[in-house]
Amino acid sequence: MVRRTGPYGRSSEKSEFDQRTLDIRRTARVVAGGRRFSFRAVVVIGNRNGKVGLGVGKGADVSNAIEKAVYQARKQLITVPLTHEKSIPHETDAKYASAHLIMKPAREGKGLVAGGPVRVIADMAGIKNMTAKILGRTVNKLNNGRAAMEALKKLKAEPSKTMVLLDGGLKAPEEFIYQKTIIKGDEKEPIISLASIAAKVARDRKMVEYSKKFPQYGFDIHKGYGTALHCRKIRENGLSELHRKSFCKNLQI
Repeated sequence: MVRRTGPYGRSSEKSEFDQRTLDIRRTARVVAGGRRFSFRAVVVIGNRNGKVGLGVGKGADVSNAIEKAVYQARKQLITVPLTHEKSIPHETDAKYASAHLIMKPAREGKGLVAGGPVRVIADMAGIKNMTAKILGRTVNKLNNGRAAMEALKKLKAEPSKTMVLLDGGLKAPEEFIYQKTIIKGDEKEPIISLASIAAKVARDRKMVEYSKKFPQYGFDIHKGYGTALHCRKIRENGLSELHRKSFCKNLQI
C-alpha cells in the first residue's frame, strides 16, 4: 500500500482522531502595495476516549490553515482522566488571559451541560456527563478553548476503590485509599495465600532463567534464598549484578 504524505509528515489515511474546527478568521497584514490576507484556524482533535488537543494554524487559504492547526493540535495532545460514568473525577477551573471557566463532574445520565468551545473540547475528550460554566465575559473562542484545556490539565485520576490486602507491615501506593494490613495474612486470608504462592512460583521461574545467565551461582537450586550453598557460591565467585549488598551483609559474607 502506498501512503501519500502531506507537507507535515502525516499520512493521508484516516486518523484515529476526530477533528472539529472551533474558529476560522481572516487576518490582514499591511505590506508595501496593499494588504495581504491570510486565514487563522483553531482546531480541536480527540479520540473521544481521554485524549484531546487544541491547535492554531495560519495559512494563505482555509485548508492550509486547518492542516497546520491539526498538526499543532497533535503536538499538544493531553490525556484526560475519565471516570466510569464518562465524567471528570473532580471539580476544576482555570484562567487564560481574559477567559475564566469552571467544570464540575455530573452523574450518569446528566449529559454534557456546556456550550461553545468547552462543549466541543469535552466531546472530543470523550466526556459524556459534566457541567461547565464560562465565568469570564470574553467571547473569544480561542481563549475560552485554551482555558478549557488548562482546566483539563489540572485533573487527577480518582483514587482506586479496590480494596488491597497486605501481608505483614507492607503498604500499598497512596492511590489505593482502601487498604488493610494483616499480620500473618498468608495464614488468615486465602487470597493472600494464593498471591503468595503465585509470587513464589513466578520468582522461582525467574531464578531458573537467571541460572542460565549465571550458572556458577546455582540459582536453579537455591532460588536465591540465603542457603549454605548460596553463601559458598558467593564466596567462590564474588557478587553478581543480581545480588544486593544489604542481603549479603545479613548473611555475613
